[in-house]
Amino acid sequence: MHRRELVRTFVLNGIADDYENLEQITKQAASLRADCGMTIQSSEILEALGDLVGAGLAKAYRLSSNEAEENRRDASG
Repeated sequence: MHRRELVRTFVLNGIADDYENLEQITKQAASLRADCGMTIQSSEILEALGDLVGAGLAKAYRLSSNEAEENRRDASG
């Protein structure tokens, strides 16, 4: 498995069960990557999230105290 695919798998595992913010995803990915002896940069996590959203495997939301609104903007802005 290539590094990019592995990071994407870590991120997908982190978001699979509920809403997560970037900090939570980073912590969960860190615990998995430690088992593999690798480091992951925040930019790699963001790239993996973009890949997952683009592939239809994840959705981005803006969360507030009373609602979750899907962020439908594409990766370009």
